[in-house]
Amino acid sequence: MARKPRRAPPEKPANARQSIKNIFSLLTGYKLKIGLTVICGIISTVFSVISPLLIGFATTAIFDGINSGNMNLDYILYLLTVIVILYIISAVFSYLQSFLLLDITTDISYNLRKDLIEKVTHLAMGDLDRNTRGDILSRITNDVDSLQTGIVQTFNQLLTGIITIIGVTVMMLSINLWLTLTTIVLVPIAFLIITYVTKYSQDYYLKQLRYRGNLNGQIEESFTGHEIIRAFNQEEESMRIFEEENEKWYEQEWKSKFFSSLSGPLVHFISNLQYVIISVLGAVLVLQRAISVGDILAFIQYSKNFTTPIEQI
Repeated sequence: MARKPRRAPPEKPANARQSIKNIFSLLTGYKLKIGLTVICGIISTVFSVISPLLIGFATTAIFDGINSGNMNLDYILYLLTVIVILYIISAVFSYLQSFLLLDITTDISYNLRKDLIEKVTHLAMGDLDRNTRGDILSRITNDVDSLQTGIVQTFNQLLTGIITIIGVTVMMLSINLWLTLTTIVLVPIAFLIITYVTKYSQDYYLKQLRYRGNLNGQIEESFTGHEIIRAFNQEEESMRIFEEENEKWYEQEWKSKFFSSLSGPLVHFISNLQYVIISVLGAVLVLQRAISVGDILAFIQYSKNFTTPIEQI
């Protein structure tokens, strides 16, 4: 039998900067919506960053009221009301951000599929024969979906992550310098772990894309050429090829997901270690009356908000 065409292995772009520009060029027709998305993201993130500080104020007021026997309920209720309002506003603008971004990326995916179909219908037969039908279908469906998901996740993580890191850093510095330095020192360790793990997960992810395209092509050809396969008694050969491609896809896919899932637990471990250090150091500072109890509560929340965007980015 003639050798079947195989999907070319995914490669890193020769010019990464140009590839990024090409992706961003897809967004040029949505400047107004992107601007609104950025504004919604900024408002949502800023309000969510301010809220832990107010929670700390309320905690301090409750703690001081218990110790002094004079609870200022009006002040506490005022703070709690403001906190609830801020979280509601943050949630509303976060929803608007997601809605606008999904509207943009869905429209981009629609236009890409339409352009790809038009391109395929004008290709020469020789170009089509060099690729399996499953590979072509995979590029029109799976690859476009992956691009859409990547744009949504990257935009959300970069926008909210950068604003959160800046805002949280300012808030932590306003509480205590030494606690802030303790938090920031552990960041390079988290970056090294994520970089090391991501290197392996990306390699396996590219391989599983190739094998998925091969498997899709094998399945599609087996169904469309079922009568020919039976006429030439190629059932066992077809099944052998399927099992071989399926095994390769399975092996690369679980390795890709395994390595990509390692970064989360490792960064969580660093975050928990950071929590222990901040709690001990914060307790010492409270005993020295350098900061209040509410400041410790707010700072712990800020430290978690600080590491989460780093893990996502």
